[in-house]
Amino acid sequence: MTRKAAIFVLALAYTFSFAQKGNVLLIKVEQNTIFADNKKITSTTSVYNQNGLIIEPLMKALKSKGKTTDSKCQIQIEPNQSYDLLFKIIATCGTSGYTDVNLITKIDGKNYNEPIMLSKIDDKPKIKKYSEDDLNLLNLTTAVGEDFIEIWARGGSLPKIFHNKEMQVLWKESEEDPGKIEMSVYSPKDSAYIDGVGDFITNISLAKPGSTVSTVAENSARKLACGQSAPGIEDICVNGKSAVTLKPRSVYDQLAKWLVRIHSRFIDLHDIDEMVIVAEDEIKISTVIQTMYVARTSGFTKINLAKLAP
Repeated sequence: MTRKAAIFVLALAYTFSFAQKGNVLLIKVEQNTIFADNKKITSTTSVYNQNGLIIEPLMKALKSKGKTTDSKCQIQIEPNQSYDLLFKIIATCGTSGYTDVNLITKIDGKNYNEPIMLSKIDDKPKIKKYSEDDLNLLNLTTAVGEDFIEIWARGGSLPKIFHNKEMQVLWKESEEDPGKIEMSVYSPKDSAYIDGVGDFITNISLAKPGSTVSTVAENSARKLACGQSAPGIEDICVNGKSAVTLKPRSVYDQLAKWLVRIHSRFIDLHDIDEMVIVAEDEIKISTVIQTMYVARTSGFTKINLAKLAP
């Protein structure tokens, strides 16, 4: 990475259900305004004028709520807001003593409801207690930039996954190269197919009925067939003809393929379920949320958030 990750880290351990119990503070971010329990507390403009991670009006609202042992921050936020704003809000929940955060947003018509358990957040840099060359550790980090996603592990990195504004993967000879859109074969349920050695299938003829392929989403082999509804077999046909399509590859499918392979390859390492996601301040929340979702579904259930420092 060209810039170091800020060591201040939000430790997030995902769970798969969220119960509306106890004392819940609803934080809503709508356009340029932040509400706490439907009461306006500040504008996003004033938030950006604050120094450090603490948003004073939000901190006051959090502390006045009257916490119990199961107090929660429920954050409803627009996906086009900046990562910097989300990071500050979550950090403020943590420094106010809340250990449970539920993040809700909608991206491309799909609802994302991410329950987040916060560990204790320190107001000073959090230093790792192990060295990056420890052979028993993966030290996995995913960096999210404006036009790329990059994976770092065990002191090295994979090639950057470049993408355009539509989050479609670009093949580039260099960072200055405008790039060419990578294509992939997709199933009717929008899963990208991969072959027996884990490469994306880029020719529809290789994903015809009778073929045995895998999908990125499930990482499992299957035989493609028409009219079959057996468990694990997707009906790829419409009126007896193949309904697979060739379209631009999603950057999240590319990321998922690599993360699944990494998780499988290093399954015996002590920190195999852990990942740090670092992002630039101006990155949209939608990009970070979908990166988190891909990481969790690829086996990395303990995710830390950090920021890329200048």
